[in-house]
Amino acid sequence: MDTGYTTLLNLLQRPNNTLSTLKDETIHGAVAHYLSVLPVIQLPNFVRAMIASPTLWRSRKWDHLCGIQAAVRQSVRMKHTNTAKVAVPGFLFDADIGTPFKEWLSAILQGQSIATSSLQHLYVGVAVLGGLLQGLEDIVAELAMTRMRKKINDELVKTSTVLLDQIQTLQKTVWAADFESEFSGEESSSTLSICILATNAVYIPDDDLKRQHSRLLATSILIGYKRVFGSGILTGLDEFSSNSEGEYHLPHDPKLARDLANLNRSVVYRSLGPLSQLFSRCIRRLSEVDKTIAWVLIMQTTDVLSPLSASIEAQWASSEISAITDEQRLESKSRATMITLWQMLKAYLFSTVLMSQSIVDVITFHHPPKKTVGGLDPASSPQVASSLLLTLSHAAFISSKFGGITSEGGGFKEQKRLFFSSLDILCSDPVASEALLKVLEGRIGNLPPSHPVEHSRSAFFLACAEQLIPIANSGTLDSIILPFAKKFLSKLEQREVFESAHSVMLSVFAKHSNKSLGAAEDNKTRLASRLVPFYLESLLENASEGHLSIEQLRLAYHSLVRSSSASTDDASAWFCIEALLTALQDTRDASERDKHKRLALTLVSLISAVNLTLLKPVLAAIETELLWKDMGPEDRKEISKEVHDQIMGRIGDAQKEVALKWWLDLRERLSFEMGKQIEVA
Repeated sequence: MDTGYTTLLNLLQRPNNTLSTLKDETIHGAVAHYLSVLPVIQLPNFVRAMIASPTLWRSRKWDHLCGIQAAVRQSVRMKHTNTAKVAVPGFLFDADIGTPFKEWLSAILQGQSIATSSLQHLYVGVAVLGGLLQGLEDIVAELAMTRMRKKINDELVKTSTVLLDQIQTLQKTVWAADFESEFSGEESSSTLSICILATNAVYIPDDDLKRQHSRLLATSILIGYKRVFGSGILTGLDEFSSNSEGEYHLPHDPKLARDLANLNRSVVYRSLGPLSQLFSRCIRRLSEVDKTIAWVLIMQTTDVLSPLSASIEAQWASSEISAITDEQRLESKSRATMITLWQMLKAYLFSTVLMSQSIVDVITFHHPPKKTVGGLDPASSPQVASSLLLTLSHAAFISSKFGGITSEGGGFKEQKRLFFSSLDILCSDPVASEALLKVLEGRIGNLPPSHPVEHSRSAFFLACAEQLIPIANSGTLDSIILPFAKKFLSKLEQREVFESAHSVMLSVFAKHSNKSLGAAEDNKTRLASRLVPFYLESLLENASEGHLSIEQLRLAYHSLVRSSSASTDDASAWFCIEALLTALQDTRDASERDKHKRLALTLVSLISAVNLTLLKPVLAAIETELLWKDMGPEDRKEISKEVHDQIMGRIGDAQKEVALKWWLDLRERLSFEMGKQIEVA
């Protein structure tokens, strides 16, 4: 017998911590090796010794649990590589796997069957079975192993069910206070069990998630989430101090660094991804089998998420370090700690979004029950959505680091989906919508205007306001939304807020332009009309390079004119056009050639914004620009192409007939080759 195997087996079976001198990689590598090379007759005993080892599971249990699962997975690949496949048709398992390989898998399953007597045996058994399934997935392209995989998968479901039953029995009730105490333990049996189940939950079908187990898991995960992020880690930011040169640094052995190190050793924190995904599955599963319990969990979850996010934001905003935008002002040794801190905040945001999205999925397709447990009135779907949006608002200082919610190039799709889905639900309740806007607007102003947290709060408020304008009453628009947006229409230094403010204005005008020509003028329509002169001036002020992009400028001016042109009175629309023509005339100097080109392209955008009455003067103004002798050939070429695209793709038949006749006539008069290159249908 291999002396190395004998030594390892003896070490595993000793009661004292005999493996403490060996590196984890050495232990797990040895397990993978001997699993793949031992004779089949010895495998069950080795697997039993590994699962029941008193020394292996004495300390660093989670590291060993993950290591053993990885070792089993590796052993599957090693065994497959080293085993000749012998087809045996009609054998118990898949014919083309080969008898030796099938016997090897059966031997491991036989050894794993010990996992029925204690929590340790059960959660280690789940890790072993999960490793087998992962290993089989790695070689799925080479082997047809449907029946074998199903056998192992069924065993995993069975072991997981027994494990959850035991946890439920030990805790007596999922609401008991001692459960929370046990779950907070770094390596308690409940913690390890739920985390390894979450890691392998992908192999457990929804139909096998029992109602009581789903409730147990969701509640446990919520408790763990609260324990991890509600521990006040950010209070350590108060340790930062600055020197005479304005450089911020931490003291020797700072509490913040110690707290973050402890957090990174937390089993729950390290398993946040799979735990959040399992929480989502449990909430959705409960909504199908017991809507009342599902709604109780939804209300409990929102009661945790919003206050917790408010606490994290308050701790961050109260620290001096939160006002720093230049990381060079951080001492080099302290930057590593801040990188770890932001990794923690990112993990918090991702797990919060995943858990919140499952709630939105439920409240989108299910109405709340009439009564919840205890006869309490359940929160309505808009109220739940409002609470989730408030949570996102508190976390906006984190998401702003990834480009913000509304930025096309930033953010992440799950967060954007959550944001817009929640707003869609909220739009069904104008009262709840207005209440949220007041709360969000009330959170702004208690920090200096230049503070990054203030920027993120402002951008989030404007992003919400933009989506809620269609249902906002004129009082809310006039007293809350528009006064706030006006403050940021020229503040380029706050780019996200600047662009959000312009988006709000466009939303107001879009709402106006969507009204039919014969519709009676209501308060919102009159408000939009009153805004025209003010916003017109703001757009022209931001027409230069470095302000609004050319796409933003053209879209904004188009919306402004289209909104004005939608009314029966063309005076307001012509006022906007005339102001643009004046600006074009004032920027003909060579020093303002770039701005002139941007304004000329904006003028072209108005072809599809005006009615038939105003189309001819707009075309005449464009003709003047194209025939201007000082216009460069490249600029003339670009503007001509834009004219062509507007006429051929963005206007109705009545306008197209007029515009096309004008364009064909103008092409003959243009004294450059571009006219010959454009094909006009």
